[in-house]
Amino acid sequence: MTKRVLGVKHPYTLISMNNLARMWKETGRETEAVNLIEECAQLQKRILGLDNPYILPSSTALAKRRAE
Repeated sequence: MTKRVLGVKHPYTLISMNNLARMWKETGRETEAVNLIEECAQLQKRILGLDNPYILPSSTALAKRRAE
């Protein structure tokens, strides 16, 4: 809903996507979670820039996933 109302470029949408990916991971939907967190991390870097603190949760989650 956030994506539809605020748009994909809004920081709150990106935060919601990140939170949804975490929930999916915790409930066993690993493939979907990884795909969404990768999409979210790419969007955050492109839209917000590398210096923005909002990209840290997705980047951290993605780094953890790649380390597993």
